[in-house]
Amino acid sequence: MGIELTNRNESSSPIGAGGLFIHMKKTTLFCLTYLLIGYDLLAQSEKSIQKKPNIIFILTDDHRWDALGYAGNKYATTPEMDKLAREGTYFKKAIATTPICAASRASILSAMQERTHKYTFQTGDIREEYMTNAYPKMLKEAGYFTGFYGKFGVKYEKLNQLFDVYEDYDRNNAYNDRRGYFYKKIGKDTVHLTRYTGQKAIDFIEKTAPDKPFCLSLSFSAPHAHDGAADQFFYDEQTSNLLENVKIDPPKYADDKYFNELPENIKAGFSRLRWTWRFDNPEKYQKMMKAYYRMIAGIDIEIKKIREQLKKQGLDKNTVIILMGDNGYFLGERQLADKWLMYENSIRVPLIIYDPRIKKHQEIDEMALNIDIAPTILELAGIQKPANYHGKSLFQLIRDATTSIQRDTILIEHLWEFDQIPPSEGVRTNDWKYFRYVNNKSTEYLFDLNSDPDELNNLAKNTNFQGKLTDFRAKTEDLIQKYKDPFSGKPSGLMTEFIRNPSKVLIKDTTPEYAWIVPKEAERQSAYQILVASSKINIDNNIGDIWDTRQVRSNQSSNISHTGKKLDAGNQYFWKVRIWDLDNRLSEYSDTQVFTMGKKDDNLTTANFFQIEKINPKKFTKKANNSYLIDFGKAAFANLELNYASKTNDTLLIRLGEQLTENQINQKPDGHIRYQEIKLFVEPNTKFYKIKLKADERNTKVGAVALPDSFPVLMPFRYCEIINPKENINEKDVSQIAYFNYFDYKQSAFSSSDTVLNQIWDLCKYSIKATTFAGLYVDGDRERIPYEADAYLNQLS
Repeated sequence: MGIELTNRNESSSPIGAGGLFIHMKKTTLFCLTYLLIGYDLLAQSEKSIQKKPNIIFILTDDHRWDALGYAGNKYATTPEMDKLAREGTYFKKAIATTPICAASRASILSAMQERTHKYTFQTGDIREEYMTNAYPKMLKEAGYFTGFYGKFGVKYEKLNQLFDVYEDYDRNNAYNDRRGYFYKKIGKDTVHLTRYTGQKAIDFIEKTAPDKPFCLSLSFSAPHAHDGAADQFFYDEQTSNLLENVKIDPPKYADDKYFNELPENIKAGFSRLRWTWRFDNPEKYQKMMKAYYRMIAGIDIEIKKIREQLKKQGLDKNTVIILMGDNGYFLGERQLADKWLMYENSIRVPLIIYDPRIKKHQEIDEMALNIDIAPTILELAGIQKPANYHGKSLFQLIRDATTSIQRDTILIEHLWEFDQIPPSEGVRTNDWKYFRYVNNKSTEYLFDLNSDPDELNNLAKNTNFQGKLTDFRAKTEDLIQKYKDPFSGKPSGLMTEFIRNPSKVLIKDTTPEYAWIVPKEAERQSAYQILVASSKINIDNNIGDIWDTRQVRSNQSSNISHTGKKLDAGNQYFWKVRIWDLDNRLSEYSDTQVFTMGKKDDNLTTANFFQIEKINPKKFTKKANNSYLIDFGKAAFANLELNYASKTNDTLLIRLGEQLTENQINQKPDGHIRYQEIKLFVEPNTKFYKIKLKADERNTKVGAVALPDSFPVLMPFRYCEIINPKENINEKDVSQIAYFNYFDYKQSAFSSSDTVLNQIWDLCKYSIKATTFAGLYVDGDRERIPYEADAYLNQLS
């Protein structure tokens, strides 16, 4: 606003010069007043944003993204939701990362992917580690008054740590009729759960203190079907006339063609079964669809009442309202019902955030996720987001502080292992979607969402898109690793026939036993699943074409005999295992183990393989008489290798033994201490020699430990003497070639501040390794015949 002055003189002015001065002062004062009011309003606006707002988070159940009037749905009667969208921020691509209520709600609370929290149906309580930073707990600790009413949907015993006041309830499954939704009372009147939840919200708002911000979480059971009842969807009488004389269009792509394209386990699963309950004939479809929309309309009525209560108490200008669905829903498309699958019908949800302090409307095209709710609420409340959150705050988008939250690719997954609902996993970008089924990863889907929003043209088999398919597979694996549960672990130490590395032997038992080590994080195994495959491709795709035990309820983790298809001699097989922990949470699969079948013989099982170690001298001494004394540090069943460049034909005298006396090998040791002297013929044309030891007849008797024919004669020795050779010998020219049965040094450990104790430990551990060189305990070289007492000693060790 300004002041307009003309060149009129004093006489021409009706007010004169003095009048002009007064007029100017009044106008200037008005302008200044206007500017001050404007600045004050702007300051108040900024102050209102800085003041902690009240927050109401409304979660609907099985409410798909387009079941809103605002989204263009001509059957949805949602004037209050539409008003929130028109006055607030509407997210066009809101997604539930896991389209099932239990896991999705756990993700909303914790801001974490299902891959991490591992909570779903049939698991125990959600881990405390993932509820430590649950948004209601953090708000409560920050001074917010917190409340919850409705379907919590996550097993957790400490709701009092999250909410000051709460009531957890859902449909009553004791009744297979309308009473599933009509059993709660307001006063003496039995009301629909939606009406009950709305009234609890109004009562909560009435009792809030004016000087303390609140966060109220409302979880409506509607429009979830009451599965056990014939009518499925139940609504309040106040919406019963909606759509009464309307014929709802049939579902898109509901021809047999689209159903027949689905995998067999989807066609035979719950999505199809529930379609038969709700949508399998036109009359039923009309009835169920109208009831579904009436239930949503009932929620809309309660939202209006809640907003009126806020206005009545003067709280409407500082109360942010967030509305979201927990997962999407199939309404007859592809002849399916319910959610679970990775199609848009299942993962897309409505999301509206109305902040009365930000007076503008906008539609946002970025992917907004259920795991974004907690960080958004925390930022609204001025609370820093925990580092372990996977979600991002949407508040900066809402207040136009940024144009993007820099989200490129998201992980979508449904991991509940249930026969009737095949688990699946994949990724989505703004333009593309890739997903596969967990229990057969070769069943893959790739959709270009821009040109094919209804996901009808699967490009996974199209050779023109193999590069993109490969990229999305890799991205899926990357995100799976990024979000894997750090508290879960996976089975390790796989054994076939109790052999840790069976790839080096031939398995002779036609029904070998499998074993593994249960991850320590599991505390206890409650079930397992073994897959045995005929190829690496099959095992990598989680296809157990030879044997798939499915879920076996057992804590057994060893001696599990193969009962799958016949294992043929000469064929290679691949196997892995996963387990369910104490609280029925599922681990990742173990690494794969490979074994090859051999021909069955008289042996009950397969002997483990030998480890051959080349040991260098620990001490190398050249004596005055040009002889050499070599100490390999420890005795072992071994042979000797020698590099020697002789200029003439000659014979070397070599002594091997276990004991020294007067700085030379004891040539007449007592008892079963071994010694041997060998004459080695050498010649100019040969430089590499393996010593040919003399066999002890006692070691070839019946009952003695037999060695493979390919092995040289072995004897236990630690020391070597080479007597008066004509040519010089260096330390690197002599090696002890020691033979051991398979021995995993990493399976035990000991360390202390006492050096002597550490040396004793090392000696004892090595003694077990050395005295079981052939797979059985033998006392030195004594006949190499294992006795019963020796077996007990070995077990004790």
